[in-house]
Amino acid sequence: MEARSRRRNAPSSANGSNGGHIGNGIYDVASGGDSDSRSAARTERKARRKQRVANARTRRRAGGRNNNNTAMCLISTVIFLLYFLVCLVFFSNLSDSGDGEARGMRGLVKKTKEKLKRFRDKHRRGATITEEEGAIIDNNSNSKLDNSGSNNNNSNSNGNNLSQTTASGIPIGKWPVSIRDEEGMFEEIPHIGYAYMGKDVKMTVPRLWADDPVAIHQNKLMSRERALSIGTCVTPDPKTNSYTRGDECPPSERTIFVAIASYRDWQCRDTVTSILSTAAHPERVRVGVVDQIVDGIDGSCDVPHKPCKEDPDQPICLYKNQIDVFQMDAQLAVGPVFARHIGHRLYRGEYYAMQSDAH
Repeated sequence: MEARSRRRNAPSSANGSNGGHIGNGIYDVASGGDSDSRSAARTERKARRKQRVANARTRRRAGGRNNNNTAMCLISTVIFLLYFLVCLVFFSNLSDSGDGEARGMRGLVKKTKEKLKRFRDKHRRGATITEEEGAIIDNNSNSKLDNSGSNNNNSNSNGNNLSQTTASGIPIGKWPVSIRDEEGMFEEIPHIGYAYMGKDVKMTVPRLWADDPVAIHQNKLMSRERALSIGTCVTPDPKTNSYTRGDECPPSERTIFVAIASYRDWQCRDTVTSILSTAAHPERVRVGVVDQIVDGIDGSCDVPHKPCKEDPDQPICLYKNQIDVFQMDAQLAVGPVFARHIGHRLYRGEYYAMQSDAH
């Protein structure tokens, strides 16, 4: 028997269309109208349902993260408190050491209080002498010195420069000044190179400008007022006779210190000559040289090419009183750092300070 399909073709229109009907011939469904609106509504419902599901998932994830963060904070806080309590109990129960010093938490608290007390006492002592009082002391001291006749013999009075300090620990400034006036006032220090090798070798070197350098800078950045209490002029103040004049010192009268560390350098005297010959105001310049040479072989930095009798106009001859040379055996040289340290010992309160190579 021949099988038959129940599907029946829909009648076609003259132009090949189905006349607005679709279907399988048995159930004809008209296109457009209510069918399209129901399809659109169904699509919209599906979209809203997907959006609600997505929003619900987002809320669940956010709520989970917040809960996790809160739990972690609580756990961390509990662990820290437990650790702190354990440490507190442990350190509090430590017995004192045999020398009577407290240990543990009590010892830490005691040391902290002692350091705080020392810090406060130090600043109270420093506040008792203001910068203005220090300036008054400087002026009074300089006036007394000048009234006693020191203003006529500056080079002779500089020998006591290191012993004359203000109450603030800053030495009284003088000009001109030279370490040649400090004979018998040098000090012995251990040679750093030999001390490293375990040998006891002493060197006689110029003393530092201040007996207590820490009293000047107090291990902190100096204020502008305190910094201006250091630095000399070539001429004293007409009212107070003080060479330390701060901002009142004209730039053309402010002194300059140039430190040079030289090791057997035959060009050293040329460097000194260049400094003094090219300076706009050579009368303000003082040169301090640490000359590490072999005596009898190397020349000294303060000896000009020609004797001063033959050519007195050489800068080294004209400004010989402003050149300080500290000679030391070249065998004692241990590098530029140690030599520059000695060079800084030649500083005597100039307004500006710098260092240069010897060539």
